[in-house]
Amino acid sequence: MMFIFPILLITVLGYALNSVMGSSYDIFEDGKVYYHIEGKSDYKQGFEEFADKFEKEFDGIKFKKINNIENVKKQIKKNEAYGLITIDKDGYEYYRNPKGESSAAKIFREVFEGIIKDYSLIDLVLNTNPMMMDKIIKEKSREYTKDVKVGEHPISSIDYYTFAELCLIILYISTIVGESVVREKDFKTIDRISISKGGKMKDLLAKLSLGMIISIIQIGVVYIYSTKVLGANWGENLLPIMLNLICFAIFSVMLGIGLATFTKDGKIFSGMLSPLIMILCLLGGSYMPLSMLKSIPVFSTLTQISPIYWINSALISISTGVNDVYSKVAIGICLSFSLIILIAILIKEKIKGGEMSA
Repeated sequence: MMFIFPILLITVLGYALNSVMGSSYDIFEDGKVYYHIEGKSDYKQGFEEFADKFEKEFDGIKFKKINNIENVKKQIKKNEAYGLITIDKDGYEYYRNPKGESSAAKIFREVFEGIIKDYSLIDLVLNTNPMMMDKIIKEKSREYTKDVKVGEHPISSIDYYTFAELCLIILYISTIVGESVVREKDFKTIDRISISKGGKMKDLLAKLSLGMIISIIQIGVVYIYSTKVLGANWGENLLPIMLNLICFAIFSVMLGIGLATFTKDGKIFSGMLSPLIMILCLLGGSYMPLSMLKSIPVFSTLTQISPIYWINSALISISTGVNDVYSKVAIGICLSFSLIILIAILIKEKIKGGEMSA
């Protein structure tokens, strides 16, 4: 189950969702930009020419003239519109979401401000040749929306789901290790271990070793299968990738041990761990691509609470040769949570030991 299941998941999802990850889409789909003209402005004609040409170049975006600025600002704060452009006698003012823009809103603002800055749009249109707007819009749109290969190679659906499903199945190791802890409590073997020369610390290390051995075998099996059979590209930086996966495996094992230690029986343990795994995997991109998750407003921020999100992002970044902070954050989160769980277990055992001696 633990070795065959990830292979099946990677194969099925990698090929089934290839069209989803490989398809192109309009970045400005259903985009709205509001503008407001205060009094008489010499810049009105130039801006409206810009808006008209932009709408023709990108079918998904719409410019709308408004009078009530406050209502529009509320929509922008909810990411229901890209921004508000106010035109007056001195030029323009761009209002954006102060809490953070969507990717499409950022791209539009860069295009707009780039045109204003690089081509002196308003004066050029008004004083030189209004017909130049077609050329300007096309040149700048290509500059900001062209296909860019990030890193050494693009990420395919096979690459993505190799990492995503490997993380998913590593997280399920927590159930194996946790159940072994629960069974020891059910069969009272934990009491005999406590009074033996082995002790609880060695028992803890044994559980950790069990989970790590399974993880290492899983990683090896998935690596060989994905590269030799499916043609997945792990990149040239295998050592950092393995380090991230090992740290995540430590987190998974400690999660299972910790939850089993603080629950009374197997039913409570399973009832708590199973939903937790599903939530972490959902937010981490194991069921659907992270790009799709991030495009959903309610999930955009929630994804970051899942260690799988950071591990997946780190693995993708490292494999494609992109240097960023994902790996440091992923390793930090996994080891920090593991340490917190370990401290909590030691405190519990210390308290329990004190009560027994009394």
